[in-house]
Amino acid sequence: MRKFNLFYLIDGGDGLGGADSNLLSVAKRINRGRYNVEIGCLVGGRVAEIFRSNGLPVAVINMKNKWDVVAIVRLARLLKKKEIDILHTSLYPSNTFGRIAAILARTPVSLVWEQNQAQLKRPRHVRVDKILNKFTDAIVAASSAVKHSIVEVEGIGESKIQVVHNCVEPSAFDLSSDAVATAKKLELGLRPEDRALPYVAGLGPRKGHKYFLPAIREVVKVFPDVKFLFVGEGAYREEIERGIERLGIKGNVLLCGFRRDIPAILDIAEFYVHPAIVEAFGVAVLEAMVMGKAVVANRVDGIPEVVVEGETGLLVEPKDPEALAGA
Repeated sequence: MRKFNLFYLIDGGDGLGGADSNLLSVAKRINRGRYNVEIGCLVGGRVAEIFRSNGLPVAVINMKNKWDVVAIVRLARLLKKKEIDILHTSLYPSNTFGRIAAILARTPVSLVWEQNQAQLKRPRHVRVDKILNKFTDAIVAASSAVKHSIVEVEGIGESKIQVVHNCVEPSAFDLSSDAVATAKKLELGLRPEDRALPYVAGLGPRKGHKYFLPAIREVVKVFPDVKFLFVGEGAYREEIERGIERLGIKGNVLLCGFRRDIPAILDIAEFYVHPAIVEAFGVAVLEAMVMGKAVVANRVDGIPEVVVEGETGLLVEPKDPEALAGA
């Protein structure tokens, strides 16, 4: 029996998010006895390099913008040339352009990985998805919350959607020694006795930093030795910096930027805080739990599917700094 040619398509770029990490874990471990695996990135950058560094072949489509029709044709030709049997796309741009290319190339099977709630899509994107869903064999939803949103907004039958929760690799999150943990604190500019509370997320409006900062101000009034580590980059960095200055918490918040030592940072955490106001699943939450860390998070979307309230963490209503600080 011949092996199937499986092509995963993702946006690419420089920001490594939960969808990228999840795809990396799956692509590395999928049965090579049944599948020939290749990764496609719409654009080059850090994401493509990370996939390559993990031994995966990567094709960069070099899409210039969302109107780059030539890139879609180029992708279709690539699918045809490589005789791809299954195209599995992830994230909205890839889901859209990949499915169009699959139609042009007459790729036998087209699958979509939905990582976000359908309510977040623009109306025109919903209209496009409703059309492309007719040419899609199955949709994989990252959580039940995502599945329900697709059914509600796009009117698609539940039988076409399968929930497969995102995953993390436990082997990448082995606990370190006390000496290594102390060294990591010193590297980050912390004292050994400082208590660290990290938040791993892009600096964007959906991640709730606007409501997190006032909560931090209340916490440090009682626990002045707590240091909050914001791990990630994004368009809201300057706004967050202004909020930190305005609230007088500059000495308690570290903007760590993009980092690849997430396990080591989670290892030094007292517990983990995830105040996102929109979260389809929450890979960072799962990563913290693999490290044995309790979680404080908002009760939104897919988070209750990950955190067992009262056992592995505390959940609060979103956009409530006082409740978040109390938890």
